[in-house]
Amino acid sequence: MKIEILPCQTQHLDSVLTLAAATEEIADFEGEAYSFFSRERLEIMAISPDVLFLVAEVEGSFAGFFILLMQRAAGMGYIVDMAVAKKFHRCGICRKFIEAGLEFATKEGCSEIWCIVHEQNEAAWRLFEQAGFRRGRKFFFVGKMLD
Repeated sequence: MKIEILPCQTQHLDSVLTLAAATEEIADFEGEAYSFFSRERLEIMAISPDVLFLVAEVEGSFAGFFILLMQRAAGMGYIVDMAVAKKFHRCGICRKFIEAGLEFATKEGCSEIWCIVHEQNEAAWRLFEQAGFRRGRKFFFVGKMLD
């Protein structure tokens, strides 16, 4: 199985939006529909030097996406979202995404990289721990949409 990790291009955005809507951890926020990034916001992220926006293709088929936001002033990277279509789970795509994110963050001078993992997502916990991430203390995410 040939897996390619590529920079996100405009032609990938419909697939990214479709997968995000179908991914429970992204589409559902405490029982409420989460407004994933708009197409316009994704287009900006795809060309921003402060964002590593990758997609995976398996044998030419869209398989997943990865978004890492650089917070240069703080010297850190934040993995905003990562999703892989169910039929491509356990193929090593997430591992490749994380490796690319670590390489990018290191090259850009970051001293740390972090993300939020749902406490029930044991597969994600194992994956991140295998990549050298450590579990932090439990906290609650708060947010506010600005009009």
